[in-house]
Amino acid sequence: MRSAKEILSRTATTFVPVPALGVDVPLGRPQSEELVRPILEQTVDVTGRAVRAAGAGVPAAVFLVGGSSRIPLVATLLHRRFGVAPTVVEQPELVVAQGSVADPVAPRRPFAFERLPPAELPTNGPPTDDWPDAPPVPGSRAQRFSRRAVVTATVLGGAAAAAGGFAWWRQRDEPLGYDFRGQLDGSARDVEVIAFSPTVDNLLATGGSDARVRFFDATTFAALGEPLTGHSERVSAVAFSPDGSLLASADSTGAVQLWDVAGRTPVGSFASGDGVVVNTMGFAPNGTLLGAGCADGSIRFWDVATRAPDTGTPLAGHGGAVLSLVFGGGGLVTGDENGTLSAWNLADRLKYDAAFTGHTGDIRALALHPDGRTIASASGDSTVRLWDRAGYAAGDPITLGTRSPVDDVLFTRDGGTIITVSNRLRVNFWDTGSRRKVGSDIPVSATRLALNRIGSRFAAASTSGVSIYAIHRNT
Repeated sequence: MRSAKEILSRTATTFVPVPALGVDVPLGRPQSEELVRPILEQTVDVTGRAVRAAGAGVPAAVFLVGGSSRIPLVATLLHRRFGVAPTVVEQPELVVAQGSVADPVAPRRPFAFERLPPAELPTNGPPTDDWPDAPPVPGSRAQRFSRRAVVTATVLGGAAAAAGGFAWWRQRDEPLGYDFRGQLDGSARDVEVIAFSPTVDNLLATGGSDARVRFFDATTFAALGEPLTGHSERVSAVAFSPDGSLLASADSTGAVQLWDVAGRTPVGSFASGDGVVVNTMGFAPNGTLLGAGCADGSIRFWDVATRAPDTGTPLAGHGGAVLSLVFGGGGLVTGDENGTLSAWNLADRLKYDAAFTGHTGDIRALALHPDGRTIASASGDSTVRLWDRAGYAAGDPITLGTRSPVDDVLFTRDGGTIITVSNRLRVNFWDTGSRRKVGSDIPVSATRLALNRIGSRFAAASTSGVSIYAIHRNT
């Protein structure tokens, strides 16, 4: 069996002698790896925990020494765990020396994002869109990567009220709830993507299967002006620029349109090339760069000022369609249909050595915590995972009770609550620190979420329409 293991490290099949039967039985690498995978996964998990416990961060290099390390699956699992391709060392006595000089010139740093100012929830009386200024709110348990103890300031629990479809839960020992405010007018049908303006309260953009982009007032629920008609196929992504002056929209042909929000007029257009579908889009925080995650596994960029393709190289490295992305500071995180998350440095277009292992389904959405350092990923494997800036899991995942994919995720403005949506399980609320469900589900089968500028309202979109909810606390 030992010789078979060695042969399978170089070839796909071999034969194993069975003396009692006097025959040689064929054995393939897939069958061999299926037998050893549980043991190897445990070993890799222990290795990852040991590295993290040592405070070593992301390894500069991973070296394989010894006979069993030649098993191809070992390198594959280690690569997925650490984001670093392992190197086989032929001379074991040199491994310490090689490790000491690994990547000394330009170590890749953990990704980091800009910090956003948190905000308090509105208090006193009925739901309101008036949010007072507030001092910084301490982070949740998801911030535990920060080398100092952080005590969560959020405690959630409580019950649903029976009247008016109003649900209650508790945050910081005060009742917190959501309230259905209304549904956008009848033109908001078959909506697939939505986005709130970052500068104009309650200005919501939508796109859907009718190839139209529309603007709505989320307080009156009325459409604002005529639909924008620059697309020929379904609108697959929309995104506002950080200053709110521009809206980018993309469709299933790979066409990208840039719109002036105030004038509702087109001001530029791009193409992903070869009709590649754009699945997700976002602007860099400084507003100069528009990024798009594409069906061919690439991330492409356009210069917003010149309305031309960015001169830098498109990012490549995903093995499947890129479904989600989130910008922040000088970094970008992307997720694909294979459950792979990657972090990128936009300055040099290099991938960070971030781990990000755990999902077994496609990454459908990403959200940035208001602390600017924690990422939430929503997956088709029915979980939401939180990640620290080195790509390691920040606490336990949120797990839906059934095999229902999580279609979208967002944080409330103070970061204390996570909102998720599943087309099968509706909208759910979770305490960021404990990962426990709080309050009552919202009875709407939606696929997309968006939070308004001040965090007092959110929209839930589905093919039957877009519903608007207020988040508030009563005293």
